[in-house]
This record gives sequence, C-alpha cells and structure tokens, in this order.
Amino acid sequence: MQTCNNNSHDGVWPKRSLSRPLKIASVCCLGLATLGCSQGYQMAKVSGLVTLDGKPLASVRVVFEPLRSSNGQTREVRGPLSSGRTDEQGRFVLEAVDGQQGAVVGPNCVRFSTRTMDADFSDSMPKFITVRKESLPARYNLQSDILFEVPEGGADEANFALKSK
Repeated sequence: MQTCNNNSHDGVWPKRSLSRPLKIASVCCLGLATLGCSQGYQMAKVSGLVTLDGKPLASVRVVFEPLRSSNGQTREVRGPLSSGRTDEQGRFVLEAVDGQQGAVVGPNCVRFSTRTMDADFSDSMPKFITVRKESLPARYNLQSDILFEVPEGGADEANFALKSK
C-alpha cells in the first residue's frame, strides 16, 4: 500500500510561499528545463472543500504532490506539484506550478498549510519573512500520509475533513 513519506520528499515540499516574481522565475526555469521533453503525465481538474472539525477552513494552502511507486519502496515525483488556497467557504481549485489547471492523474500526497511567507528583495540576498505561522498539526503538512487518487475525468469533490485533535 502506498503512503506519503516525508523522507522521500525532503527537497520537494515547498517550505515557504514565495513572492510572485520568484514564482514566475521558477516556472520559467522549469519550462526551459523541460523544453523538448515529453510530458509523461496527464492532468485533470481538481477542486474541493477543506474543513477543520466540521467548519470550513479559510486561507489554507492545499498541495497535491504526484507520486509514482518504485516496487513499494521509495517514490519519486512524476509531474508538477499543484496547489490552491481555500476561500472563506473552505473551497479550493488546484493549479500546477507550470500553470496547467488541476493535478496529475493518479496517486497524490496531499498536504495542507496555513503558514505563509514573503520575500524581501531589497538587498542582494532575499530575506524570507513569516507572515503567518503554521497552525495545523504536522500530520497535515510535512508529515502528511493523506493520499488522493486523481481520476482521469477530474474531481470536483476532493473534500478533506481535518481534525484538530
């Protein structure tokens, strides 16, 4: 049975939310690095609802990390990460880091985070500033074992009922 394992994704899970210019630069570099390569994965639209103790959870980053099994041992990412932020009703819509709508079809490790950071580019070395600290338990972000299977037809009810205890 496949589960999420933090140890195999240390360099993949984004530990901070980057400013828009840095995101754009990252997407451009990713695009240039993959120019001429076949995609090797299929995308499908994904949206849903996140609740905490039965109440809609606003302003939470939802990240889908596509996985590929390697004989039941370690896994590797097999496509772009997708993310979205919940609105006041706890609803989210995913978009991949390369701008495509949705998430990679197949198994995805799902992570949730309330932590937000910004970058200050006024000096030659950017400084990251915490805007909001993490308020969710680690079992929902860096230590997440939550899997979601994205179907080929997409999913408009990718709903997650989180518990504070």
